[in-house]
Amino acid sequence: MLTTLVRHAHIPFAAILIVFGVWTFSDPAVLHHYGIDTSEPNARIALRAIIGGGELGLGVTLLAGKFLKLDRRTLNSMAATVFLSVGVSRLLAASLERSAAIGMQPWREGAVELLLGGAALLGYFVADK
Repeated sequence: MLTTLVRHAHIPFAAILIVFGVWTFSDPAVLHHYGIDTSEPNARIALRAIIGGGELGLGVTLLAGKFLKLDRRTLNSMAATVFLSVGVSRLLAASLERSAAIGMQPWREGAVELLLGGAALLGYFVADK
């Protein structure tokens, strides 16, 4: 059962990306907790397009992968690449800031992203070859 769950790791990760993509697209002010200013229309457009649209596109691709003739290994490797690269980048960016003002949020989020990426990577290795 666990192996089957891990083989399909890309599906809940797709859902996470779709939810956050739709949320960011519909309400870019959700990014205020990162200190991102969304008062300018051009900023809201960019956030909707880059973050909302990007997450939504990745999530839909992961979810619809079977219809696109992508196998589970490919889909899990895509999910692993996304979550691991974002997690590593977030942790490196937080360490470069060297500021107590950033708090624990980027460290927690980076750890969660690495955990999700690791689960997707495990899904890659146990998926049907």
